Order: sequence, then structure tokens, then C-alpha cells
Amino acid sequence: VEVQDKIHAEIQRLLDILQMKTTTYNFDIRIDKDYNVYLMEVAPRDGGNYIPDVIKYATDIDLVECAVKAAMGEMITLKNTKPKGFYSYFAVHSLRDGVLEKIEFTDDGLKHILDNHIIKKAGDKIQAFTGANTTLGCLVMRFDSMEQMLYLMDH
Repeated sequence: VEVQDKIHAEIQRLLDILQMKTTTYNFDIRIDKDYNVYLMEVAPRDGGNYIPDVIKYATDIDLVECAVKAAMGEMITLKNTKPKGFYSYFAVHSLRDGVLEKIEFTDDGLKHILDNHIIKKAGDKIQAFTGANTTLGCLVMRFDSMEQMLYLMDH
């Protein structure tokens, strides 16, 4: 929780210094071994890879709705909401070029998938992962604990 407070404080400091007002922002952040927070990139948009969906599941905050309201000049009032549960997106990709035979999930893995956005199907030509343009698709997932999430995302 302390690192989350540090992240929040660093983002708020940036918004205050630059006098940034109402819209949605995408942040790329790095945290070192001493839990120092580094803002690597800030963009006035929702994140990619279904991040707004993950955030809506975790907090009930609809960033897409907020962005539209902000663009229309409507007031948006949000409170700092802690996530309810453990959510993630998982980008599915290949380690080599070829033709996709199939994508399989374990029964344990399947029960954690909330949204399946796999865009490639059996028989499609695929490329080894080098960037977002070679992703086979994304999954939005929910887990019962951080340990479970980290284990299943790695396996």
C-alpha cells in the first residue's frame, strides 16, 4: 500500500506542476528496488490492452465514460477507490513465426478469464512477438490473491 501512496503522490505532483486538469491519462511507471517511483511516460488517453476494462472491473470506474464526459466539459467527481480483488490483462503471443494450430487454456486458467479478446484463429499466419502488432489477442482476468495471479500469469 505504501508504494501505491508514493505512486499517487508522484502523479498528483506532476498534474499540479503542469496544471493538468480533467481528462484520462495513461502512465508508464517504473519502481526500483528501493520503491522509488519514476514516471516514464504520460499520455492524455486511456491505456491500451483493455486496461480501462481491467480498471472498471477492479474499481467500477468507467474511464471511457469519464473521457467522453471530460471532452464534453462535464464535471467528473471520483474518489480514490481501492481495487476489489486482483485483476490483470494477459497478452497472448507466439514465440515464433508460423501458422496458428490452436490456443489452449487449462481448466484452472479458464475460470479466471472474464473477457477473451483473442483475435487470431486456427489456420491464421502469426508472427513471433516483437510488439503490440504481433499479439494474438488479450485476456482480461480476475484472481483471488496476488500470489495466485502472479503464479498463473507466469504459468
